[in-house]
Amino acid sequence: MSELIHRPFGDRHPYESTTDERVPRHPHPQDVVELRALTRPIGAAKNMLVSYWDQRFPDQVNSKQVALTESIEEEVAFTEDGHLSEAAARAGLIVGVDEWQVTLPAFAAGTVVCYQFSAETPTSPLNSPTYTYTVRQTIALDTLAATYLGANALILALQNDTADHAGYLRLSLATNGHLQVTAGHGNCPDIENSALKKVNETRFSFGATTIQIDANQFGLNLFHQDKLIVTGMQPPKLIIGDDNFVEAVIFAFAAPEDEAFYGFGERFNALDQRGQRLDVRVYEQYKNHGLRTYMPMPLLVSSMGYGLLVQTLRHSLFDLAHDDPNRWTLTTELGAEKQITLDLLLGSDTNLLDIVARLTTLTGLPTLPPDWAFGLWISGNEWNSQARVEEIMRQHKRHDIPASVIVLEAWSDENTFYIWNDTQYQPKSGDASFRYADFEFPPDGLWPDPKGMVDELHEQGMRVLLWQIPILKVNEDGNAQLDQDKAHMLEKGYCVQQADGEPYQIRPFWFHDGLLMDFTHPQGVDWWMQKREYLLREIGIDGFKTDGGEHIWGRDLQFADGRGGDEVWNEYPNLYAGAYFNYARTIKPDAITFSRAGFTGAQAFPCHWAGDENSTWEAFRHSVLAGLNAGISGVSFWGWDFAGFSGDIPSAELYLRASAMAAFCPIMQYHSEYNHHRQPSNDRTPWNIQERTGDETVIPTFRFLNDVRLKLRPYIEYEALQSSLIGIPMMRALSLAFPTDRQCRQFPYQYMFGSALLVAPVVAEGVSKWPLYLPTGEWRDLWTGEQYNGGQVIHYDVSTIKIPVFVRAGVDLPINLDDLP
Repeated sequence: MSELIHRPFGDRHPYESTTDERVPRHPHPQDVVELRALTRPIGAAKNMLVSYWDQRFPDQVNSKQVALTESIEEEVAFTEDGHLSEAAARAGLIVGVDEWQVTLPAFAAGTVVCYQFSAETPTSPLNSPTYTYTVRQTIALDTLAATYLGANALILALQNDTADHAGYLRLSLATNGHLQVTAGHGNCPDIENSALKKVNETRFSFGATTIQIDANQFGLNLFHQDKLIVTGMQPPKLIIGDDNFVEAVIFAFAAPEDEAFYGFGERFNALDQRGQRLDVRVYEQYKNHGLRTYMPMPLLVSSMGYGLLVQTLRHSLFDLAHDDPNRWTLTTELGAEKQITLDLLLGSDTNLLDIVARLTTLTGLPTLPPDWAFGLWISGNEWNSQARVEEIMRQHKRHDIPASVIVLEAWSDENTFYIWNDTQYQPKSGDASFRYADFEFPPDGLWPDPKGMVDELHEQGMRVLLWQIPILKVNEDGNAQLDQDKAHMLEKGYCVQQADGEPYQIRPFWFHDGLLMDFTHPQGVDWWMQKREYLLREIGIDGFKTDGGEHIWGRDLQFADGRGGDEVWNEYPNLYAGAYFNYARTIKPDAITFSRAGFTGAQAFPCHWAGDENSTWEAFRHSVLAGLNAGISGVSFWGWDFAGFSGDIPSAELYLRASAMAAFCPIMQYHSEYNHHRQPSNDRTPWNIQERTGDETVIPTFRFLNDVRLKLRPYIEYEALQSSLIGIPMMRALSLAFPTDRQCRQFPYQYMFGSALLVAPVVAEGVSKWPLYLPTGEWRDLWTGEQYNGGQVIHYDVSTIKIPVFVRAGVDLPINLDDLP
């Protein structure tokens, strides 16, 4: 039977398009629209046309020939090793089809365009349904109708005369230097407040903050303590979509030539984001992240001396002088609400860390991890047995490399994700939970004594985290317990739903078609976590690695608390990590989570790591930037799989340079990707790197760096406490720590580690001297004690054993490095 396939939104992938969708999905007036369709079986359709028309003129139908572009007969071959890379390559692949494409011309704003495909086959014609899309309108609220003044608020009533739309801008003083700016459509409800009065002035003062209306260009300038901080803030624009619905608001600000923009969550591409277009959308980009990120946040710090936080969970887009070099814009979705609020924190361009701290106070101060989190973390995806773990620990002891945390990824049956692999047990009904006594652990099995193993690790000073994902996967193994759990989840509605009430089957490539746990469902959360209670209470694990919080694609999803996918897709990883963290702490007060994804406020659930990356110098540089940006955005207790976890092992040089940086990083962890247990091993243990590379300096150098970190533990723990109390990150980009020293912008990989240590990672291959910048002030070389005057670039001799680190003059660290080798 022949079939014609066209899905206007495809798989609802946040960034990529499929071979059967409309591109773009929501066109604007300048957009030429590409329509894609499929037919099957191959060769069934001989010809295809698309008919299209303006809905207002149904008799004026146009037709275009649709071009056959390609026939996809079978799956392509994939060359990159690894289960994740193969899954990523297969994403969205549809086989056994002919692919067709055609373009429609641009239409005017507000036009509702209709179109239909028709294909000829040897038997009978194939006709698609009629599809429609609305060309988006952008309406500027550029006429000031009236100005209203209250005790701590200014309201501008706005309108667009030609489009007959009204809106408002409300600026209210929350605290000293903290303005809340609310833009909305329709009439501002506060205008009816009798305490407001209609005024004609153009300059208004609220404490130390002054708002000036530029009557000529109708823009706003914001002053704080008599200094101009925000310039050229324009009246908002509205984006109008289907059924005349106001979808989004556009804010615009002048961007002086030397203004830099920092923050936006964990960003891998740059430190200063000027010239970029960044959207705020939680997404799993498998390696080579570019502008995409697991942990975006709609907040920024400007070098002009202000911070901004968007009070939204929805999608936002920052154009940071990309389209217009003199202006930056923020486009943020509204959803069902009629308004959106920005928190503007006005401060000083001489103290940007104060703005970071104030932003973090708004989003939530970082939760302090226990002291044991600041030792060495160790992990490998192929550590899939108790014997392997015990061997790893023997090697650490043999080489005198103490560790604090072991993360076990390959511990579970990978069906339930709460039962140990190779365990014998009787399945239970889906509503029931297990206890440790319910399991038999074969003496010759993979995990003969999990509790004994954890007890032994604790005696060695180690803590244990277990890997998790928030799904019930497709039951490829015929696992009886998974069947029971899925049946109960479906019966109770504990999984995320589609708009039609059917369960959402995961669209992303990883665990495709699985069921996603709905962490907005209180009873569901209790059910989910109680299945893991025995791991905490009886076995005594110390937390969870909460991986894979990025599985939501599409606005058509429904959650138990009544919200849709567009309002939860960013918050979901926080809900997920929060459920684990809060539950674990009811049993173990120092339990933690270790998460890849997050959103505004993710720092409430420590700790985080930077996700999947290759073992390359480029990835090293990107990871350093990711950590600095995460810190600016509130996530202080951050780390990365130093030297990368994927692909070929790193060179000895890369491994040691990355280890040196990680020794001066909040979380220091090595980790390696699944490699199908092929030999030689791809573990990132120092002894495996030494054996694989033949470089006999790896183990002694790594031991030295780990010893340095152990010596620094009192300093690290003190600085972590301060970070949790005041909100300044442990890793502080130089350009924010020394904002008046413009030379710092030229050294984006350098940072302050806490308040006293300046760290200059060596992020390039084959160098013996490294250019670094010492900001204004006096500095002491951590290793030699040599004194330096700041305000200069020095070319530092860099052996592979040490990283350039300097101490602020006048600071006595509570450590003694003299006895290090």
